[in-house]
Amino acid sequence: MGRVIRRDFRKKGRNTRPTVRRQRHGPRMSLQAVSLLLILIGLSAGAVWLMFSSRQIEIGHRGKSASITVLDGDTVETSEGVFRLVGFNTPEIHGDCSEERALARRARDRLRALVTAGSTNLRRVPCACPPGTEGTRSCNFGRFCGVLTVNGRRAGDILIGEGLAEPYFCRDRSCPSRRDWCGD
Repeated sequence: MGRVIRRDFRKKGRNTRPTVRRQRHGPRMSLQAVSLLLILIGLSAGAVWLMFSSRQIEIGHRGKSASITVLDGDTVETSEGVFRLVGFNTPEIHGDCSEERALARRARDRLRALVTAGSTNLRRVPCACPPGTEGTRSCNFGRFCGVLTVNGRRAGDILIGEGLAEPYFCRDRSCPSRRDWCGD
């Protein structure tokens, strides 16, 4: 800020000593402008987070599946980590009955065949977990969440269409109870 010296000539006969007043330079930001700036910074930070949390991870191309390992019908492993594929659920390999275990092996084997035969793409998406726990044992058994596409189609949609999986959608921070594959 600069200093402006002004003489006060209205006070004739009195002390005509100069008075010093501060002069403001540049525009002053209003409360609305500061609020808008903070909102824009927040939105930018959110956009950056979404960009990195849902970034594309290329995990293989036609005939090459060395960068992906299918662990079961809805879980894969890449150099980026272990991913629970979202939007569908398959039976468990270590299920409660022989029918569930057999169907789980079929789902796993079918997903392996899809990954080996097609052009695959894995996109990381946010999990339905408390903030800050994604990728830890406190969230989804330490797995990240992802959507796997094979030749442009979601792997889950293919498995559901073939009767090897069921639709399964988590909301907010909770997931629905899983199907009893032995009860059907």
